[in-house]
Amino acid sequence: MPEVRFGSTNPDSIEREVRRLREMGLVESRHFTVKMPEEGRYGYVYIRREGLAYVSWLSVHGSGEQQKLAAEFVKYILQRAEEEGDDVYEKAKKIVEKGRAGGS
Repeated sequence: MPEVRFGSTNPDSIEREVRRLREMGLVESRHFTVKMPEEGRYGYVYIRREGLAYVSWLSVHGSGEQQKLAAEFVKYILQRAEEEGDDVYEKAKKIVEKGRAGGS
């Protein structure tokens, strides 16, 4: 599984990404995990496979702003996966397609 992770030493950056995920409808501990930066060390937001599948589902079946945010996020994740190579892209694409179809 390709890893979907955002890391930063800036707590505000981590909090911003957490807010964005929550606005899309993702739930901490269920769809993603968070570790806040401490003493200059990196913190991160890690999106689980279930979270990627769910946000993919929301990108098709969500409504209003939630659907828009989810669609933009999925597009971004697939672009980044493609940059990482064919293998990573195919794995991410498979999860996204399954999620869009309702198989999350």
